[in-house]
Amino acid sequence: MGAKSLVEDVAASFLILFEGYYLVGDFVEINGNYGFVMGIELRTTRINYEDKHYIIHNRDVQDVINHSYYSNAVVIPKIPYQTNINHLYAILEKVGKELEQNHRKDILEATVVDGIEEFRDYYMLVHTTTKVKPGRHIDVQRILGTMIKQAFEQEEIEIPVIHHVMLTNHRVANMSLNKDISDSKQNDSSSRMNANQNLSIKNKLELP
Repeated sequence: MGAKSLVEDVAASFLILFEGYYLVGDFVEINGNYGFVMGIELRTTRINYEDKHYIIHNRDVQDVINHSYYSNAVVIPKIPYQTNINHLYAILEKVGKELEQNHRKDILEATVVDGIEEFRDYYMLVHTTTKVKPGRHIDVQRILGTMIKQAFEQEEIEIPVIHHVMLTNHRVANMSLNKDISDSKQNDSSSRMNANQNLSIKNKLELP
């Protein structure tokens, strides 16, 4: 089993290099893990991003996205239906220009408002794309998201928030019902006792 795994890793490493899937220094996404390729060895590929260091067996490399030329920072904010779409696009484009001015070293092309991505029950999704240098898309997404939030606050555009309310009063209702029944029984018992007492007093008064 060990020899078979070794052969598979070595064969996969030659295929990776021969096909040119990625080279050392490329920013890639392998099996959902982002990072710069630090080494392509006989058995493993090593990628590193921030404080994360991934070691992936070459035979396990399946889904590969190479961002060695550029990356796309994609931000898709939720927009309430009552928002004027033209005004919204103007805000997003203005924010995109500010992003480009403040982060020139990371931005390759200004933010593009691609349009409405999807209609949901209570809001719509608007797709924005910013072309950035390899490996910078995650940080730029965070920065752009913050800038959009601040711009929405200034323009008094509320980001839709759906509140889910879970009704858990079924047991309480039963308890209240049981209490009502108990109270009713106690009241009936008290009424009967009072009636019996009144009848007893009446009988005594009517005795000759």
